Amino acid sequence: EFTASSTELDNIGRIMDFALMKKLMQDWVLEHFDHNIILSEEDKALGEFIQSYTGQKVFYLPYNPTAENIASYLQSEVCPRLFYGKGVEIVKVRLYETPNCYAEAY
Repeated sequence: EFTASSTELDNIGRIMDFALMKKLMQDWVLEHFDHNIILSEEDKALGEFIQSYTGQKVFYLPYNPTAENIASYLQSEVCPRLFYGKGVEIVKVRLYETPNCYAEAY
């Protein structure tokens, strides 16, 4: 889940078309996280082994891939790039581990 903020609304009273916002995020997640292994950059040797053995893609985070760190990475690194120049700031990311457990980054 993502919470967006803006200082202005468009001509019909929205921060941004929700479908476009969803597509930006969904496309990034599908390309980098979906059916991929997420590892710390410290585990590149393991990732290279897995990739060579299975062909599976690996995404490396600069730190341990906990739910808290993944949410923080999305909020502080990915979202600013995806929404750059669009007048939108993602102010909160909520990442679910299970239906009842989640981590949030602000």
